[in-house]
Amino acid sequence: MAMAMHASTLVLQWHVLGMYIPSFFSGFLVRKMTAPYLILLGVFVMGLECISALQGTEFLPFAVALILLGIGWNFMYVGGTNLLVEQYHPSEKNTIQATNDTIVYSFAILSTYSAGYLEHKIGWLSLNLVSIPFLVFVSIVTLYYLQKRKGMGLQHG
Repeated sequence: MAMAMHASTLVLQWHVLGMYIPSFFSGFLVRKMTAPYLILLGVFVMGLECISALQGTEFLPFAVALILLGIGWNFMYVGGTNLLVEQYHPSEKNTIQATNDTIVYSFAILSTYSAGYLEHKIGWLSLNLVSIPFLVFVSIVTLYYLQKRKGMGLQHG
């Protein structure tokens, strides 16, 4: 994957924007869609990311993939955080969210530092293919949660 430094820098800037700009409206989405459906939307966007990434390492598919990765991450993070804190007593929410954020950002740091190494060792194609089972797992768990909530007569959450 050979890309000019300014091009890769631009892509990374757009990736970070993709991660955080949706926060301006993801709170609205989680209220309208509920947290599990926002998680599933995030999985869908991440699936589109994989499709784009598998098109190659030229500028356009690389840029689209990383922007979609940021957006998908945001939706899954916001949905997951909302779903998590809904499970606890209000007095516990701050502690739970802080613990969750620590875990999430610790894995984000690990991912950031390992991405270049993994891309070098296993390649761009394999790196993106390996994420698909995780997306399937998240989808199955989320759909199971929705089915269980529906069976309990609870429509929101």
